[in-house]
Amino acid sequence: MWLFLEGYLRKKLQVAERLYVYGDEFPRDVVTKKLNISNSTLSQYLAEITELYNEYYESGDRYNSYSLTKVAEEIISRSKKIEALRLLFLYPGNAAYFYKKKLNTSDASFARLIANLKEDLERFHVTIIVRNGYRLKAEDEFQFSFLFSYIGLFYFWSRHELEELLYSFGKEREIKEIMNYDFSSYTYANDPFEVYFFQTVCLTNCLYHCYDQKLDENGHRYRPLSELFEQFTRVMSQVSEQVKERIGIVLEACFPEEQLSNTTREAIIKLATCVGFQIKFFPYNVNTLPLRMKFFDLKYRIAYPERTDSINNFIYRASKFVRVDLMKRYEMVFYFVADDDLLGFQRKKTVHLFVYSSVGIRRTNYIYQQMIPLLGYFNEDSTLKIFNDENKCKLPVNAYIATTDLLDDIPKEKQFLISDFVSSVDYLAFLTWLRKK
Repeated sequence: MWLFLEGYLRKKLQVAERLYVYGDEFPRDVVTKKLNISNSTLSQYLAEITELYNEYYESGDRYNSYSLTKVAEEIISRSKKIEALRLLFLYPGNAAYFYKKKLNTSDASFARLIANLKEDLERFHVTIIVRNGYRLKAEDEFQFSFLFSYIGLFYFWSRHELEELLYSFGKEREIKEIMNYDFSSYTYANDPFEVYFFQTVCLTNCLYHCYDQKLDENGHRYRPLSELFEQFTRVMSQVSEQVKERIGIVLEACFPEEQLSNTTREAIIKLATCVGFQIKFFPYNVNTLPLRMKFFDLKYRIAYPERTDSINNFIYRASKFVRVDLMKRYEMVFYFVADDDLLGFQRKKTVHLFVYSSVGIRRTNYIYQQMIPLLGYFNEDSTLKIFNDENKCKLPVNAYIATTDLLDDIPKEKQFLISDFVSSVDYLAFLTWLRKK
């Protein structure tokens, strides 16, 4: 979806992303080569983007996902190309003067913007026509609705303005129907951003017909929402049957020696079905995640290269066998596979954890209670016990001790020092340490 952003702004965002990933270990030489920019240009970008990070810094890690989202929002807000596209989408039918005034741009610059947007939109079978003003015209209304919902979600467009326009067309009933509709059948996790996206698709489709009625040379009529929802149901049913028919082959190929739980099996079926449903309406390779989730994917791939290879292999093989090209929604599939741990990375290791505090048994019991949730990250055979003299001599191979003091006769590499109060920092640091063992 970076397609619609000017090249120099896209490069600034990539610098911001790499600061988020690498922090103070920023690889200058790699970035200059990757982005094809000079050292002086990179220095200029770094100074500008570091200043933005500092502006949004609150606490903790300076280069965090919240700050990166704010930095990205600021950079995108400078794009006249994105703003021109937004104006054409929300306010079609106006003369060039209207758009040039809103964009504060010259005749020549506006002509270049329109030419660039035409070229970008062409691959999605959308064009800009000049007929009673400037308008967007699509070959397929569903593809148009999905495309501009993706764009709006990705580039931080306010949906309030879209809703206000529909109210001005007298579409109160349609808005209420959309907001009350249950979209859970078409989503993977029914996360708020998934529901928000499908609501936006329906609102966009509604707006498209409002404007299309004014340009009704081919006898187009407004399509009731009931027809749109019926189309959703029909397509979902077709895709669901296709996935369920072939899912056994997928699971056998991707998990040949593992007995998957019904929960994991159903999750994989659901994910493949939801992606297939979206592709039926919009068969292009696009990122459908909000930028915040995209940044999660970015850092995960750097932090866990081996897991990333496994996830990529799963996506490729699942696409091949289920005949749904999951790569067309790669970021979304990657996010849900990683976040839900569908490939079972976190539970493969068996560990035997012990806790100890020299303060006394009450404090040790307190630490024990705080550590219980850690077991959820490892194999079901993992254990958690209070350390004492009895188990000192017969510690299992994969035994690790969270302790307030270094213990004699126990290898130091088996011990992790924590505070008596087990802060969230202790907890996360211990978990990270265990994962590396």
